[in-house]
Amino acid sequence: MLFPGQTIEIQAKRAKLVFNVIIGIPLTFGCLAMLIVTIANGESTPKGILIGVAGTLLFGLGLVMSVYRLLKRGPLLVLNEKGVTDYSRREPRFMAWGEIGRVHAYDMVTLLNRTSFLTLVPRDPTRFIKDWPEAKRKRAEKRKEPYRMIVTEYAMPTNELGKLILDLQGKYGSPEAPPVFAGYPRN
Repeated sequence: MLFPGQTIEIQAKRAKLVFNVIIGIPLTFGCLAMLIVTIANGESTPKGILIGVAGTLLFGLGLVMSVYRLLKRGPLLVLNEKGVTDYSRREPRFMAWGEIGRVHAYDMVTLLNRTSFLTLVPRDPTRFIKDWPEAKRKRAEKRKEPYRMIVTEYAMPTNELGKLILDLQGKYGSPEAPPVFAGYPRN
């Protein structure tokens, strides 16, 4: 439990980020090479170009994000008596305990790895998107959940983090409307 004036800092999984970089380099450059060879051989079929471009962009973006988060020092997530601050993006994002409407904490397991996700959905998402550029805000307003704070690759068991956030929200948040928790046990 958090005591007044105390801060809990949750770090990123550094080993997972290193793994992502090691895997991302050959995948990104492999797709890029496939694109270049396809065009250079004059076999520029739309399917080949689409696969090369999509793979390069997808794996390249993942590689850039992993390198950025690996080089970035400091915590990924900070919990204090005021709320939750997410440092996983360029600009830190803050959500006060009373603003949290739903907490989703779950793991996604694939053949290669397990990725942990924490999603905080505010009670009033419009407050978070009101200052966005108009086109981005209009797109967000069409979604079921216009705003949510999503954090991945944290170095703490998923259900422990979800329960910790619920406990802190219960202590410091709005007691009349506690958030809903949706989580799955970590195997």
